[in-house]
Amino acid sequence: MRKLMTILALSLCFTVTLGACGDDVLGPGDQDALLGVERAGRPDVQVMNWNLYVGAEIEGIAAAGSLEELVVLAGQIWGAVQATDFRERAEAIADYIADRRPHAVTLQEVSTFTLRQPSIYTGYPGDWVEHTDFLDILLEALRERGMQYTDASVAWNFAFEVPALLGPNLATDLVDIRLQDADVVLVRDDVVWHSPASANYSDNPTIYVGGQPLEITRGFASAVIEVKGKAYRIVSTHLTPKEEGEAEQLSQADELIALLDGAIEPVFVMGDLNTAPGNTWTDSYGKFTAAGYTDLWSLGAPGDPGPTCCQDSDLLNTASILDRRFDLVFYLDPAPLDGIGLADDVLAPRLGATPPQKTRTPRWPREHPGGRGIARPIPGLGNQR
Repeated sequence: MRKLMTILALSLCFTVTLGACGDDVLGPGDQDALLGVERAGRPDVQVMNWNLYVGAEIEGIAAAGSLEELVVLAGQIWGAVQATDFRERAEAIADYIADRRPHAVTLQEVSTFTLRQPSIYTGYPGDWVEHTDFLDILLEALRERGMQYTDASVAWNFAFEVPALLGPNLATDLVDIRLQDADVVLVRDDVVWHSPASANYSDNPTIYVGGQPLEITRGFASAVIEVKGKAYRIVSTHLTPKEEGEAEQLSQADELIALLDGAIEPVFVMGDLNTAPGNTWTDSYGKFTAAGYTDLWSLGAPGDPGPTCCQDSDLLNTASILDRRFDLVFYLDPAPLDGIGLADDVLAPRLGATPPQKTRTPRWPREHPGGRGIARPIPGLGNQR
């Protein structure tokens, strides 16, 4: 276990491999074990999580007190999104996914940007043209690596459009930018999946942009995958940050836990949950553990804080500055089959947390490194509600 953790200490994505326990010992060269490759007699499942990072601190638009301030701020934020270049970052993320071939991948901050030029505020608006679709870009990067994934479930969250000044000429450089946020569950094309579900939470915070209210709607996407005859529900979510609304985040955690309470298959809740172990940030972490969920990183690396947040917003900081773990993989088996639950040999390495894992720029692939962990069940251990 210690050898494997040393080998994978450079990562930050969580892959969970579940299967019947054998008496073999995993060694440094056991790539089947590391990558969760399905082995005879072991119904292993591997899942991975990434917050793709929109590319800028978009909440900065809330500082605009007028339309004049808004167009300038929006232009600056759009420039930051362009500079962090998701197309380049997607290449690095696709490399990680292709190397490990997870059965399912959960994604947050899956952003679609659409532009209209000139802006409607010029009096002669142009047509809306899709500029950047994070999901399409990532899927194409995976196809280039011989990997086929399907977006099995998508939760469409908040969306807004703002005018942005991209240059000195109001007549030609004033554009409208629309952002659509989503959570996604990807499933490898050779994996059976069904029962997709998605919804927005009922309790969401409202911010004011240029004096106008904007509800920052969050939600979840889920699907059931089947691996060697065993079903697992995979859930992707991005809870409201504490600074935007702690009460709303707690409500969202309660709502998701209640919605999943009737699940008959084991459940993985994965994503940027904006909460940390020990309720050191918000109480949402404790809500999941009290409901019977296991935090796979804490199980596999006890005593290691495993921070996943956050790099600088421009992703150009030389050394990693991660200081808290917001990106989590929770696991719950409501009815462990034959007493099978999680063993204590859980791997939860972090992806994209060290300089060699940067892009060519060199930028970090995302503000939050991805999460990958591997867990194997053994008889007699089970998560019970």
